[in-house]
Amino acid sequence: MKILYLSPVGFFKGGAERSLFDLISNDEITAILAAPEDGPVLDRGRELGLPCHVLDFGSINSIHRPFTFGKGVSAITDLIKAAKNLRDIARKEDIEIIHSNGLKAHMINCVTARLFGTKAIIHIRDIPYTKPEILVWKIMHALCHKMVLVSHACWPGDTLPRKAIVIHNGTPLIEGELAEKEKSDTITVGFAGRIHPAKGLHLLIDWVKHAKDSDVKLTLSVRGSYSSDAPDYEDEINTQIQKLGLEDEVHFTGFIDSAEKLYEGLDVVVVPSETPDPLPRSVMESMARGIPVLGYPAGGIFEMIDDGETGYLVKDSKGFVNALKDIQNDPERLKNMTKAAKTKIEREFSIPALHQNMTKIYRSFYEK
Repeated sequence: MKILYLSPVGFFKGGAERSLFDLISNDEITAILAAPEDGPVLDRGRELGLPCHVLDFGSINSIHRPFTFGKGVSAITDLIKAAKNLRDIARKEDIEIIHSNGLKAHMINCVTARLFGTKAIIHIRDIPYTKPEILVWKIMHALCHKMVLVSHACWPGDTLPRKAIVIHNGTPLIEGELAEKEKSDTITVGFAGRIHPAKGLHLLIDWVKHAKDSDVKLTLSVRGSYSSDAPDYEDEINTQIQKLGLEDEVHFTGFIDSAEKLYEGLDVVVVPSETPDPLPRSVMESMARGIPVLGYPAGGIFEMIDDGETGYLVKDSKGFVNALKDIQNDPERLKNMTKAAKTKIEREFSIPALHQNMTKIYRSFYEK
């Protein structure tokens, strides 16, 4: 089965691009890759021996969230032009199915399908927050042939429409038994990933202050880089740390381009995404490694963490402190929790599970 994957960016912006290559690694398919510019994404594709194409998005590249219809209307000419070029790539590679990743790519994919008869699979990794965005989601559903959601939180309603299906992202399985950590008086808490207001680092820093005042010995290791989408956030975080007197407790390592090193030495990982996050990779990657996760009860985190069984759902400083004390004082429960978490990852959030579920979707088109 030949599938053309369309990325909305030419660089590795975050987990979405990593997830794209998880899809491409499926042995059941032959992948072709397209992106709006040459760069790291297409370079990675070439390293894997994939046919790679640059598809000029034109003014579509200037569209950013929050989405407005004014932005969309202004890009219609370039949208149709990009659709024609995508059709040409599909014909050259003898492909019918185009699998897009990201809103801009979805727009082009859907228009190509309706104008030129290709089959559009759109992979939704975002949550619509505004009324215009909700309407866009519904329009995309009407235009595409299949809508894949990484979590139920990605659809604005309790019931999924007929062409939508939830298929969770996957993470590599960690072979062997989980290593037991040596007990320490000081807990190393980790924050891993892109540093952006939506990810809630400021909330976690307040919790760290409360834990310190409650005589919990801890350090916070922040592993990631600041997002260019929020240029003032770094100064805000530094001011907050100084104001709370946490210079000795909070440490920044910068971006780490290795999953093994990213989680190395962490006793706990906290994902304080108060703004609903579709399906944060740091939750599944930590659970796969036997690291207990404290996640804010919002978005797709509900689908990943069973509170008290595979991790902790934490929404305030009191819950944060209680969870840390539980981890410190009940090693047997912690052992059972991390084992249950790894089992859940293997069953629902692994790369093999992702491939199996997506292969069923692809085959359904070939069998028609």
